[in-house]
Amino acid sequence: MFMLNNKLLDIDYIKDNTPVIYSTSEIKTNKNWIDGKPIYRKVIEYEWNTTIGNASGVTNISIPHNVTNYGDTTQVIGVIQRTFTLPVFSSGGKLSGITKVDSSNINFRIINDTWGANSMYVILEYTKTTD
Repeated sequence: MFMLNNKLLDIDYIKDNTPVIYSTSEIKTNKNWIDGKPIYRKVIEYEWNTTIGNASGVTNISIPHNVTNYGDTTQVIGVIQRTFTLPVFSSGGKLSGITKVDSSNINFRIINDTWGANSMYVILEYTKTTD
């Protein structure tokens, strides 16, 4: 992946001139998972207005993705402050990351750290149980 005009792009799409779309609405990509099921993409924005986390402990956060008939996660990337990505970020004994995506939530964990008010975008790619 790379950035073009401040947008994250996937090189696999550029070679066949199919536009890459990142939207907060569910879209069907032109990719298929290893079992042949189509892959969908949705960007989930999560904002917090107060400090989250614990300087000497663990904080678990569940972020609803609101996807119906969620199947398998094929890719998940968190983008925070438009400067770094997750699923895992580690620095000086501090650890933050996306730990799991289930049928309802993106589960995020902060260990030994606090974060001031900010926002995160989670780019979620997945299959559906109905395909």
